[in-house]
Amino acid sequence: MIPLRVIVGEDSFMSTKFRIQYTPTIMMLDGDGKELYREVGFHPLEEFVPMLMLGIGKAYTNANRCDKALKILTKLIDRYPASKSIPSAASLKEFCLKRLPP
Repeated sequence: MIPLRVIVGEDSFMSTKFRIQYTPTIMMLDGDGKELYREVGFHPLEEFVPMLMLGIGKAYTNANRCDKALKILTKLIDRYPASKSIPSAASLKEFCLKRLPP
């Protein structure tokens, strides 16, 4: 993961290219710059890591890598059972389980 700080208003090229209107905006991109996941707004510190893990799980799922998605989603569910990301993680995990070969 490579962090990039874009200051809206000062870097209009990046703001426009990635449609950043509000800060903070957390995005995950593939190697070609295609958006895989986006979260907008502030998150409490205890929700930040689970939110990133969910984003990684979604990115793997979108890349047809359910094997890798299941690993990260299982860690998320096991390590952060009280997180607000759990319902989405559980749903995505169920989706991936159905897509894996028997």
